[in-house]
Amino acid sequence: MTAVGYSSISFLHEAAQGLIDLEHPIYIYHLGDLDPSGAQAAEAIEKDLRGFAPDADIHFERIAITPEQIVDFELQEALRPTKPKDPRYRWFLDKYRDIAVLQGGLQSCELDAIRPTDLRDMVRKVIERHLSRKELDTVNARGEQEKIRIGGILDRFLDELHDPEPISVCHNGGPANGEWIGQWLEKPEPVVEFEAFDYDAAETRTLERMLTNDQLAALYDLSG
Repeated sequence: MTAVGYSSISFLHEAAQGLIDLEHPIYIYHLGDLDPSGAQAAEAIEKDLRGFAPDADIHFERIAITPEQIVDFELQEALRPTKPKDPRYRWFLDKYRDIAVLQGGLQSCELDAIRPTDLRDMVRKVIERHLSRKELDTVNARGEQEKIRIGGILDRFLDELHDPEPISVCHNGGPANGEWIGQWLEKPEPVVEFEAFDYDAAETRTLERMLTNDQLAALYDLSG
């Protein structure tokens, strides 16, 4: 499961139902801002999951951002005053009243202050507690294969959508490149008879979910 910020009760309840029947330990790692909302969100997620799945063997750990990491990664310059208007302000001051680097909770730090390379290393280390490097490489390889498979499905879908013009060239007849997809999709689209597609229902639903600008950019690595 992936959660951002405060998760709704319904989301956590649904997630917990998926944990109840698992017959092995469940490890959840939390990364968030070190401020009133970020710190309490972690505690709320852990509390609700344990409450909804009391018999599940849940191991919850906040791996970032911690007061120790502010020192380890030299993030002192990224500290900012804690917002007094945050409804959890007093709770944060009380929780971190003895933490000197946070001036007793008067200072906060955002997760974005940690360099992306350090975050990736941090996440990789906790994953490797449970998977060997060989197993992790296998999982990543399968992910790349799935990406290629979905890309092929998408190519066939777009080929049908823009038939008879070939999917593999730009408007000027040159090879497809990063800007071409966006340019192509900006053209007036022909009327499409979706009933004529030869894809099964599940595959078609997957494609419809994927056809957004952001997901197309991610799939074809156009984000720059």
